[in-house]
Amino acid sequence: MKEKAIILLGTGWTIREVAEVLLLDDETIRSYLKRYKTGELNALLNDNYKGYSGKLCGLEIFQLDEHLNENTYLSTKEVVSYVAKRFRVDFSVSGMTGWLHLWGDVYKKLKLVPGKADAKAQEEFISSYRELKSTKGATDPIYFMDGTHPQHKSVVAYGWIKKGATKELKSNTGRRRLNINGAIDVENTSISVDYGVSINAQSTISLLEEIELKHTEAETIYVICDNARYYKTYHEFQKTSK
Repeated sequence: MKEKAIILLGTGWTIREVAEVLLLDDETIRSYLKRYKTGELNALLNDNYKGYSGKLCGLEIFQLDEHLNENTYLSTKEVVSYVAKRFRVDFSVSGMTGWLHLWGDVYKKLKLVPGKADAKAQEEFISSYRELKSTKGATDPIYFMDGTHPQHKSVVAYGWIKKGATKELKSNTGRRRLNINGAIDVENTSISVDYGVSINAQSTISLLEEIELKHTEAETIYVICDNARYYKTYHEFQKTSK
């Protein structure tokens, strides 16, 4: 906090402006400035910065603080390594931990949030889905189909983050490893599943053929899926199927 006040004052900010942005009173900022003028950083930091004095100059402190605001490190060792490469200054792990706490960073878990969805597209889909349910044939089923890779998911870890702040990690839909292509009948919740080395047009056709065998009495089978590439490449199959 003290170093931030001096850096801001040095860039032309007034005492009042610095006090407002740091949520301090004018007198406190004046005392920081007075101590800095009498002994520069050593006098300003005093015992509160014991063990770190002189390792980083005012500009380096500001640059590192800004870097940590924009980048999340999962361990103190990673921060130590960055400082050594960027500023050619060596910190111990315990020393850097103290520095991080001094500058308002805490070690906590990131917040996992879902990716943003298109609200308008969702409303349009709901409307068309309701219309389909009300107009389809009595024996015509509706399936929802999707591929999944259950061994892959976003794992929320701990990292150095400003106290009171939240950093979010978007969840993902998975990557290639175990590939499962599945579909569920919305009426009776029966499931059809295809396990394969990969999910592609051929494996999708195999799954659809399995579904078709279940509904010999149906005139049309409705399958709702996303825009994955492997769901767009079975047009020849569609010409002769339900």
